[in-house]
Amino acid sequence: MNDLEDSSNNENTSPAVDERELKEVVEIIRLLSKTISTIKIFHEDHTTVKNQIVDLWTKLDVFLKNNQKMEIDIQEYSFTYKNKPVFQDKKTIKSLPFLLYKDGMQTLSFYDGLNKEELQGFMEIIKNVYELPSEESDIVNLLWEKDFANIRYFAPDEFLETKIGVGKDPAEISVDKEALFSGSIELLPEDRTELQTAMDEPDIQEHTITDDQGMWEDTEFMDQTQTLTEQENRILDAMLTANRQVTPEDELVLLITEILNLEEDPERFKAILDAITHLHKDLVQNGDFTRAYQLLSNAMEIKVIGSFESGYKESHIQGFLNKLKTTEIEELIKKPLLENKVKDYHLFFAHLDLLLGPDAMPLLAELYEKMENEEFRKGSLGYFKEKATKNPEILTRIVDDNKTKLTREIIEILSSIPEKRAIQGFAVFTQSKNKPIKSEAIKKLAKMKDVTSNKILFGFLNDKDESIRILAADQIPVIKDNFVAEQVALFSLSRNFKSKSKKEKQAVLNILGRDKTKNAYESLEKIIGNLSLLSGPKNVGTGLCAIQTLKEINSPESRRILKDATQSKNRKIKEASGSVLKNLSQPQDR
Repeated sequence: MNDLEDSSNNENTSPAVDERELKEVVEIIRLLSKTISTIKIFHEDHTTVKNQIVDLWTKLDVFLKNNQKMEIDIQEYSFTYKNKPVFQDKKTIKSLPFLLYKDGMQTLSFYDGLNKEELQGFMEIIKNVYELPSEESDIVNLLWEKDFANIRYFAPDEFLETKIGVGKDPAEISVDKEALFSGSIELLPEDRTELQTAMDEPDIQEHTITDDQGMWEDTEFMDQTQTLTEQENRILDAMLTANRQVTPEDELVLLITEILNLEEDPERFKAILDAITHLHKDLVQNGDFTRAYQLLSNAMEIKVIGSFESGYKESHIQGFLNKLKTTEIEELIKKPLLENKVKDYHLFFAHLDLLLGPDAMPLLAELYEKMENEEFRKGSLGYFKEKATKNPEILTRIVDDNKTKLTREIIEILSSIPEKRAIQGFAVFTQSKNKPIKSEAIKKLAKMKDVTSNKILFGFLNDKDESIRILAADQIPVIKDNFVAEQVALFSLSRNFKSKSKKEKQAVLNILGRDKTKNAYESLEKIIGNLSLLSGPKNVGTGLCAIQTLKEINSPESRRILKDATQSKNRKIKEASGSVLKNLSQPQDR
């Protein structure tokens, strides 16, 4: 993890960079990553956090005094300095480069004059962003609000405009000024009860002020140097104590994390991980995914920290995580869900992502049809979409004809992904036995108007159900590509095609009518021209469908082909083409 890649391809184009300078940047960025991992586990007042921040700032301060600034280029999973790689982490969930990259940041710069408070504030922002759902996090906006004097970044204007939704109509806000300044406050019944309770408290009642003038003691503002009374201090201390209270379960998670962080004996470290395995199992059984997530998240951060210090911690924690990924854990996860014990679905999915990643999708697919909880279903669809955006093919693994609700949602997700590679995922529906699902897939594909989507639609022309074949033929759109005409030409001249019903033949040949290309006209002319006096009824039926298509086109070229067909040796073709030409009294040249 975090190993640097050999960037030999850039060596010829990269500007010269002092090796010692590069080594210093590598060390600073690694220490930055390690410190952020520590902050994500422990409070800012923790000794380990304080020591690491001092160490990081000291090294960075020396570098900045010697070089004036440190400008880091940000790529999806890596950092570079003067075109040289200095840090890499491809684990998306915990990747520091990806955290910055996904919000549009391209460069991050630290300048001489950076103080420890600015650095600590910057890392606190990163910690807070890690804790937010990806759709809610925006580190660029948070940094802009803080406006650090010696920390700068660059994100393209077009990205920021897209992010903040420039171009949208501003919300209309109507304010009734008379009501706003009416001077009255209406309390709800529960507000009145709470206020009465507060007034009944002895300590507060003694300090109730009924005279506004007395409250300010004839001054415009209260003296800011006025000290709190002993009683007020006690109240404040009680409030702070209550806010700092931590449950025994939270204490246990923090204690185990602290022990993991400090333990230096490999055998004892492994024994602690074995104990965590049992604790994790108990938390999952009880539906306590909040602490189960915290336990795994902390273990992963210890793994990151351990990768900078001792190899055994990283390897042992990875072994611990692999050990948790068993069929047993999946069964344990199902139980509290089905028993409706889960209190925080956001952390449930966060835990599942840490534990199983994309491998969790079959489990969620199984539960989607069983669970009536809307919060679970919404979270599952969000999970599917997030994974499919990175790898659309992964959705095809959970398509199931027996899971109609889920499969319909999968079709929606695939159709919402802008990348063309998502279209290929629709190929799985050509093998479906569920007619409504196939119909829905066909309609979504038709809207894409792409060569790939048309190829898949042509695959439906071989379906066992005639109504599906006809639907696909009716839905195939015309695009500026010879593929449509070529495929229909091959299809219409096959022996199998001639045995199809008139309705199906007409639907297929109408594709050529919508196409109106040179190839389309040539295919229709060939169908009619190949007919003779001795042609069988199936072939003649195909020819009559071609005449109907030419009638619908009603262009100079279609009328020419019909005129030539009046000289056909086949009587039915000759009469049909003549009748059509006679009735085309008002030609529309197209």
